[in-house]
Amino acid sequence: MKMGAEIALSHHERWDGTGYPKGLAGEAIPLSGRITALADVFDALGSRRSYKEPWSEDRIADTIREDGAPTFNPNWWICCSTIYPPSAPCACNTPTNRNKERNTRAAAHYSKPLRTVG
Repeated sequence: MKMGAEIALSHHERWDGTGYPKGLAGEAIPLSGRITALADVFDALGSRRSYKEPWSEDRIADTIREDGAPTFNPNWWICCSTIYPPSAPCACNTPTNRNKERNTRAAAHYSKPLRTVG
């Protein structure tokens, strides 16, 4: 019951501290919540919904690599590259990609100390 409550309260927190309900950041987010958040995104994108078709595992992994910086531990999207090699050049490695500005902001953000809520 305790872990279930911990997951329910923490799986919408974001690595950069902009999640909810408590605005926890980085390692302050319980590991169970961080793992569940990643699994939840993977499941949601890979499942058929009334408004979308299921995505392929490669597309999901590419999306997590390209857009996951504020949400997930940065080391976890590096792991995505090991498990699911990029199906195309990753946005963070492609200077002319449309994601350049966002990735520059994310890199600048991660060079600062993380805010913790206590």
